[in-house]
Order: sequence, then C-alpha cells, then structure tokens
Amino acid sequence: EAGLTFQHICEVVPGASSCPYGQALVLATTGDKAGALAKLEEAVTRKVPNPSQIAVDPAFSSMKDDPAFMALVARANDGK
Repeated sequence: EAGLTFQHICEVVPGASSCPYGQALVLATTGDKAGALAKLEEAVTRKVPNPSQIAVDPAFSSMKDDPAFMALVARANDGK
C-alpha cells in the first residue's frame, strides 16, 4: 500500500523529491537494493530536503555498508 501512496505522489507532484525517496524506502524494505539505489539517486538529484537523514533511515540499514549507497549519501550531503 505504501508503494501505491508514493506512486500517487509521483503523479500529483512529479518533480518532488519525496516521490522517489518514498519509492526507495519501499524498495529497500522489500529487499530490492538495486531499485532502491536507483530511486534514491533520483531523490538526491532532485535535492531531497534532509539529506543527513538518508544514512540513519532504518529502511536503508541493510545498505549502509554498500559502497554505492555510501557514495550517494556523501553526494547528497555535499549537495551535488
């Protein structure tokens, strides 16, 4: 159901960073690491409002040691 909620957000506010961030949360919690990273990349590109929260978000705990995830978190915190 959360996936449908975030899909609706994507339709209503297509440019919002909350759309791909929410989708990344759902994908991460269902074990789709590649999908979660892709959506998280999109959220970072759209300037997610609280980038410091990405690294501590429990939904991403299984990815915290992944080099691609760590690079994305660093990029988000650098604002690039």
